[in-house]
Amino acid sequence: LGLLQIILYSLAMRGLMQMPVNAADLAMLAVFLFLMLGFGQLLTLLHPSLRLYISLLILLLTSIGGGCFFQLSGKLIASIGQYLPQGWILSYLKGYPVLPVYVPLCLAGLLLTLGYGLQKRRVSRD
Repeated sequence: LGLLQIILYSLAMRGLMQMPVNAADLAMLAVFLFLMLGFGQLLTLLHPSLRLYISLLILLLTSIGGGCFFQLSGKLIASIGQYLPQGWILSYLKGYPVLPVYVPLCLAGLLLTLGYGLQKRRVSRD
């Protein structure tokens, strides 16, 4: 569903602003989505009454640090912002040097596997 949203958004941007739809950008956005799903998998381990507030706080802080709310200089994004998920994808889309794609992919796979294992362990205990 998330990948479908990315494609529809990209097509809308092409129709409204005549921006090109780049397959490499779509692939990187899919990697970003995969990484965010990994973080979300871990957040499901929190108590349901706290889950929303903690996840929104983390999203807000990483978005600010990644340069999504306030435009950061290229130097700040390259030195700090690219190490946060939102900053990494923003740096890539702006053409700044970023971490290789296998780093977020491996991290996402690790987070999903770890979250799944911890959830499975929690369910088997209950």
